[in-house]
Amino acid sequence: MFLNKFTKGEIILGINMIKDIFKILEEQYKVMRYGKLHRKIIENGIYMPLYIGFGFEMYYPDTYDTEFVLHVFDNDNLVIIHVVDLKNKEVLNKVIQIAKSLGYNVKFTNELNEKDFEKYFP
Repeated sequence: MFLNKFTKGEIILGINMIKDIFKILEEQYKVMRYGKLHRKIIENGIYMPLYIGFGFEMYYPDTYDTEFVLHVFDNDNLVIIHVVDLKNKEVLNKVIQIAKSLGYNVKFTNELNEKDFEKYFP
């Protein structure tokens, strides 16, 4: 078993570090704009799982049958939408409306110039 390679103290230290990371992420979610955007989308009846990558990513309806992805860059006040297989334009339009109501600029991946594409998707 993998855990047999560690002492009890090392395992406890690792667990505490993970708990600290979750606390930090939870606090960020509460105070940063991407968290407000995600909560507002959910309040409007649209469930989109949230993932942390180069920015913050939200998949509709999920990562296995994705219609579109929101890439949220709070520091640049930007949401970039990547359409994969759009079936529900009404949901996409609602999400765009919510993002804009929170002051985000919204762009689609196909609207990015090469420089911006490389900046946001290295």
